[in-house]
Amino acid sequence: MYKHFKSKLIISVSILISLLLTPAVVQADTLKLKFGLYGSERRSSLDEQFNPILTELENRLSSSMGKKVEIERVFFKHYQQGLDAIVNGDVDFTRTGPATYALAKQRNNELSIIAVESKKGKKTFEGVIVARKNSDITEISDIKNRSFAFGNENSTIGRYLSQLHLLDAGITIDDLDNYDYLGQHDKVAVAVLRNQFDAGAFKIGILKDKYIADRVKVITKIDTPTHPWTAREGLAKETINQIKEALLGITDKSVLKGLKRDGFLAGGDIDYATMREAIERNPLFLNEQHTVASDAN
Repeated sequence: MYKHFKSKLIISVSILISLLLTPAVVQADTLKLKFGLYGSERRSSLDEQFNPILTELENRLSSSMGKKVEIERVFFKHYQQGLDAIVNGDVDFTRTGPATYALAKQRNNELSIIAVESKKGKKTFEGVIVARKNSDITEISDIKNRSFAFGNENSTIGRYLSQLHLLDAGITIDDLDNYDYLGQHDKVAVAVLRNQFDAGAFKIGILKDKYIADRVKVITKIDTPTHPWTAREGLAKETINQIKEALLGITDKSVLKGLKRDGFLAGGDIDYATMREAIERNPLFLNEQHTVASDAN
């Protein structure tokens, strides 16, 4: 009877030791990654957009890497905090806007692109410069000595790329009769419709509103690179490749719905050459005025 009791005791102790050790083993075999989230939207809104795809990414990485992968969402309220985080390596990877990527790369050349978002199978989407339907503005050069509505001061389309187009047409900020930064794309469209400004720039998706589309004319289209997903300096190359392969494999519409994209494509620094040019030449448009940049669309 003593031997039977001793045997049961040994088994019980073994099970207890096993239970005590298991969490440590699991913990040691778990890859934890930090993903930076930043933007002007509420945290709940950003979570709604990104949780489906990050959860899918966790599952795919756990399967392909043969160990549990956890992605911590690190939220930054302000754009500059998000930019600093990827530049300084405080997060492992993040979704950067075109302007953000170009600016971050200037500060830390060791950042690398994991993949770029796909918009209808392309690495670009369109912005537009418009005027009212009955306006005598027919080309960009006609905007000289007229008023212009820009978007956010940190906007890829609403500022940097539209100002590059104006500069290429021989127009600087001093050649505009009046201008303002209105923040949101739809506000620019409404301001042009209400005759508050002669022309303005915004993303082409605004023209899905038939009321707006029927009352403006497109003066020119602006090819805009999609958002890249960017890795910090020093993140293991194997980890970057695993994240890349996982992102390229995501095609589920319900997962991608929050991003309003149809998937991911392989991409690289060269895809943002025009964005870098727009930022580097922007002081020429502003007549050497110093500005701070960001990445709103």
